[in-house]
Amino acid sequence: KARHPVVGIAGLFGLHLVLLTMGSVWLSTRIGLGPALEAGFTPFLIGALVKSALGWAIWHYSLKRA
Repeated sequence: KARHPVVGIAGLFGLHLVLLTMGSVWLSTRIGLGPALEAGFTPFLIGALVKSALGWAIWHYSLKRA
């Protein structure tokens, strides 16, 4: 049974946050934490949310067709 869209999107977005955090931590070793968050985390939040919503929608609707 498919879960509520908010749960699915939040789960995917959480995974994106993990990856963005890991990349920002690595980048912070080279340029510092503040600049790393500005360059490697914040600009990608909107894109991560959009990808999470699209990913959930594709997954959800592909299950309905199967």
